[in-house]
Amino acid sequence: MQSSFKRHTHLVFPVLTLCLLVGCSTDSTGPTKAAAQAKAEAKMDKWMSGQKSKTTTFEARSRALEPPISYKVRSVVPTEPDIPIDVLAEHPGVKQDGIPAFQVVVDIDFRSQDKTEITEVVRYNLTWVEEIGEWTVEEEL
Repeated sequence: MQSSFKRHTHLVFPVLTLCLLVGCSTDSTGPTKAAAQAKAEAKMDKWMSGQKSKTTTFEARSRALEPPISYKVRSVVPTEPDIPIDVLAEHPGVKQDGIPAFQVVVDIDFRSQDKTEITEVVRYNLTWVEEIGEWTVEEEL
């Protein structure tokens, strides 16, 4: 009697091919929508763990709020680029037209001082800067 593996070897190639195709469609590097979302999520995770992050909101800083307890990315849509002034000063030749940029809208949950949950909806602009090979992250106020 044949082993289970030998009986199903004809399925190996199609399954591997499918896995590779799915993997390619969710690339999280470079100037793609998936990469912008992955960058925003990484920054949110960093903030939630108590580390300094570009996603820390103006309101959270001004009210000295604790790090968020959770977040949910609501949407990721194309938008106009917004390169921070410090990046432009450090890299004067940065291309500013026709570059990928996404608005990432995030629901951020905090615990208030009286232990109730507060949700803040925040918009971030993520702009790909080819010259430095990474996304800039700016809160839209």
